[in-house]
Amino acid sequence: MADVRKINGNRYSWGSISVKLNGDRLYGYTDLSFSSKRTRELLYGMGQDHAPIGRTRGKFEPGDVKLTGYSGSVQNLLDSLTAAAGTGEGPGDVVFEIVCQYIETDETEITVNLTGCVIVEESSSHSEGTEGMKTEITIQPINVLRNGKSLASGG
Repeated sequence: MADVRKINGNRYSWGSISVKLNGDRLYGYTDLSFSSKRTRELLYGMGQDHAPIGRTRGKFEPGDVKLTGYSGSVQNLLDSLTAAAGTGEGPGDVVFEIVCQYIETDETEITVNLTGCVIVEESSSHSEGTEGMKTEITIQPINVLRNGKSLASGG
């Protein structure tokens, strides 16, 4: 499908994004990033040109999710995960899903599901100034599905 040229209308921006974690919409966040890749290896054989003769099916590798928000919003998230974890467990023990939707009337809707997520790191850095205090959490997903498709085969 070719990219459609649009002269007027809205394109995706930060205001187009809706993010839900375990079904609860997030508001107090200023940055979200995620990635996935499929690492493949070229295979070589004999021949004067030393050109590849094929490649492996590869290995799917979901990248870490980085979610940055105002410290109070992040603390509320950690508290809700702790409540869901049960006795003796912390927010890093809870497996959850993140659903990120890009919605604009002039664009095709995009839904990204980050499944099998766990928190693996949190970090804060504060300095004097007028900016609100922020905390970044690092989340490790099992899969990244963009409109139901993954870079992993059969995704």
